Amino acid sequence: MTTATTINDIGDLARILAERPEWAETLRSLLLSREVLTQPEKLAQLTERVEGLTERVDQFILELRETTQELREHARRTDVRMDALTVELREFIAEQREINARADARMDALTTELRAFIAEQREYNRRADERMEQFTKEMREYHERADRRMDRFDDRLGSYLGDLLENRLHGRIVPLIANRFGLRRTVVLKSRFFQMDPGLYEQLDAAEDAGQISLRQNCQLQLADFILRGVRKDTREPAYVVVEASRTIKEYDISRARERADILAAVTGAAAFPAAIGNLVAEPQESQAADSAVAILQVPEPEPERD
Repeated sequence: MTTATTINDIGDLARILAERPEWAETLRSLLLSREVLTQPEKLAQLTERVEGLTERVDQFILELRETTQELREHARRTDVRMDALTVELREFIAEQREINARADARMDALTTELRAFIAEQREYNRRADERMEQFTKEMREYHERADRRMDRFDDRLGSYLGDLLENRLHGRIVPLIANRFGLRRTVVLKSRFFQMDPGLYEQLDAAEDAGQISLRQNCQLQLADFILRGVRKDTREPAYVVVEASRTIKEYDISRARERADILAAVTGAAAFPAAIGNLVAEPQESQAADSAVAILQVPEPEPERD
């Protein structure tokens, strides 16, 4: 039986569409556009995607929570390790400070000891310098005294040896001088064993009175070791020789012989030759004698006596 399809109001339309679902579908397709008709399907797809996304978000949140928990645990362990490290660092710093304090104390003590040692060493050096200066002064004075004693001894020894030389030359001086200067009739006017010839004394005093020589020069000539007079073979004129005798011929022997010969020449008006005689003569004295025209006569030393 066919239901009437007369539609008088919206109620009739609703009743008919409820009885005929296919009409409702057709009416829907007529009334709605394709986009509107596909919206439920799209909505379902969107819902499915949202549900999938929600699951992923939930999974992400879960993982994020797990990661956050791990990070919190790691941070906690890190804090624990950092606290332990901080404690160790503080203990190390405290220990280091204690070590530094002990090192500073030891360094201060060492510095004090070193300063005391330096002060003691300086005082020791000062005393050592004073002792060395005193020792040097005493040694210098000792050497000076020893040198003076040695000089006096040399003088006495030289005088003694000179006396011995003059004694030995007493019997030989005439032939030595006569041969060296080419003299004849040579005589000794003054020696260790002979006082000066009276005639020569008178000539010296007369020359001094006349102002030709001074008193010092008069005395100097009287101190000569030997004064000889002879006649020169070449000119047959009188000549004099002034001799200084010494074991070792020295500079003052040469200068005295030269000075005293010049004094004698001024007094007598005749030639006067200077000479120095001895056992030893050094090269400088030989050169000095040559420059001063003083004759050097070197005689051998006596051999030591044998038992």
